Amino acid sequence: MIGFLRGTILETDPAYCLVDVQGVGYIVYAPTTTLGQCIPGQETALYIHTIVREQSLDLYGFAEQTDKD
Repeated sequence: MIGFLRGTILETDPAYCLVDVQGVGYIVYAPTTTLGQCIPGQETALYIHTIVREQSLDLYGFAEQTDKD
């Protein structure tokens, strides 16, 4: 499971951000409070909740561990 990501924000959307972690781009869905802190070109660190389904693997990111809990 992915539990934490640190990288550069490539782009944001109302529902997710795209994070570059050493050349791999992760789409991370996040609440608006977290997305408001995600600015393209800046470094970020996100606590991740990974959800594995039959046909998808979704990552949900949070700025603080307490938000994730």
